[in-house]
Amino acid sequence: TAKMAASGGSIYTSGQEEYFEQECSLCTKDGRHTEAIKFCVNCSENLCSRCLKEHNRFATMATHQILDRASMKSSVMTVTQAPPTEKCPQHHGRLIDMFCKKHDAVACGACVSLEHRVCDGMTYLPTAATGIKKSSEYKNARANMETTLKKMKEMKQMREKDLKKIEDERDEAFKNIRGYKERMITYLEQMESRTRDDVSEIYKRHKESIETSISSLNDLITSLDTAL
Repeated sequence: TAKMAASGGSIYTSGQEEYFEQECSLCTKDGRHTEAIKFCVNCSENLCSRCLKEHNRFATMATHQILDRASMKSSVMTVTQAPPTEKCPQHHGRLIDMFCKKHDAVACGACVSLEHRVCDGMTYLPTAATGIKKSSEYKNARANMETTLKKMKEMKQMREKDLKKIEDERDEAFKNIRGYKERMITYLEQMESRTRDDVSEIYKRHKESIETSISSLNDLITSLDTAL
């Protein structure tokens, strides 16, 4: 594995990691080789003294985080590592890209300028995260997360069983209701049939009695009409 020279030098690469050389990035783009003295975290550029002055002339760059030469040596980026994307809720959506070791807190460039100006150990967030997966804190946190995830999956399975159970109970209740309804309909139809038969029989008896009475009255009326 290739290593970076202590005094800067050209770029050395190892696998997917790329180490920044300590030459001014802006001068290099113009074909000049100038020693860098600072590193702008927000611009991700090494800066020589001349380019640093030009950089600081712009008001929009006044809050950029500038690292010194010692910090530049640790400013290593991995091409597979995603850049910071979380926005600061306090400073108009600026990227949260710095970590304060003193306060154990993340910050944007404006946070650094306003709240962490005198703090030692300000580090570029991706740099601070380098090697974190090998730390005991990360391993413990991961183990806790895996345990929590396992419990959540078990809880999910239990809740899914509960859901299936109440669905089955609902379906059984609907089935019983339909059965009760069908039995009630059958019973009412049978009652209707018997009641109709009873009413018809009563009607028939009364009809016969009334018709017999009418026939007798007709006979009497005919007899009296004849006598008169």
